[in-house]
Order: sequence, then C-alpha cells, then structure tokens
Amino acid sequence: MKGLTGPGAEDLQYLYNPDWTRLTSGNRVSVVVTDQIWQGLTGVGKLCPGEQRVRVVGCFPPEACGFPTLALLDAVFLDFSGLVDLSVDNLKGGYDIL
Repeated sequence: MKGLTGPGAEDLQYLYNPDWTRLTSGNRVSVVVTDQIWQGLTGVGKLCPGEQRVRVVGCFPPEACGFPTLALLDAVFLDFSGLVDLSVDNLKGGYDIL
C-alpha cells in the first residue's frame, strides 16, 4: 500500500493483500471481491486491493448471487494456481453484500 511506512508496515500490508503463495489449504482469510460474475453457486472476480483473480464457492443465498461486490469474512483458502480458490461455509465463514 502506498504511503505505508514504519515498523510493522509489512505486516499491515499482508492484512489487505495476502501473500497467497505462503498460505496453506484451510487457512482463513477475509477479503473484498469485486467484479464478481456468477455461475450457479460459484463466482469469479477480482480481489480488492491487488486485482488478483479469485474463484469463490460456497453456500450463498440466491439474493447474494447477483451482486458484483462481496466482503468475504473468514473464508477458507483452498488453493493458489494463478487463480485464488476460496470457499465460504455458512457455518464457519460469512459474507456481506456491499
């Protein structure tokens, strides 16, 4: 993030833009997904900030599947192979429509 300097600045940047190569399957993350396009219960979009491509699967109610921006709270990291794969389980993680 521009303008972020001082002790611990690297730790704060990680909060907003995770280093996906360092996460293991099952880690939990909270992110904002924009430009979300839906196909059934799977969405593909971009993370904000960073614009990393992401695929999200989970138990979304029908009213969430038309919105282009979601905040995913405590989503489960599945994999990173050029595309970040996340899962939202309504019992452990959540979402918010923005």
